[in-house]
Amino acid sequence: MGMIELIDHSSIWIVRYPSGLTIEDYRDYLDEFRSLSKPGQKHALIVDFTYYNPIGASAALRGKIAETLEGQMSFFAERMLCEVRVCSNPIMRGVLTVFDYMTNLPWPCSNVSSGNVAELWARAQLAKAGIEAPKCEVWNSPRLRQQA
Repeated sequence: MGMIELIDHSSIWIVRYPSGLTIEDYRDYLDEFRSLSKPGQKHALIVDFTYYNPIGASAALRGKIAETLEGQMSFFAERMLCEVRVCSNPIMRGVLTVFDYMTNLPWPCSNVSSGNVAELWARAQLAKAGIEAPKCEVWNSPRLRQQA
């Protein structure tokens, strides 16, 4: 078990889920996001599912997460530019794509096989919106490797 890590790289944020996610971890992450995000600021979110299988989470946990996020959706809709998830398993990517279609989140989503691809996709979304991307690589940054 462990906390969700939020790694801030200006307009691109990386979120790394732990293997033993709890609803308390998720609520703490949302609180951290709220405290770091400024009004009018948009974020490209790279969600790292390297250590966490969202499909394997219990129905009870998935329900609590959905309920928690639903109560804060307007806040996140104002601050999220896009979300891209890193999942090495192609079946999991397919399930997440169906989930995205069914939930109809108010920001573009993608599911990709690697962090480098995720970063390219996030940068493209930022460019479309006219938002400056970080000058450095974020997925291969020493800061991310240090927190792995």
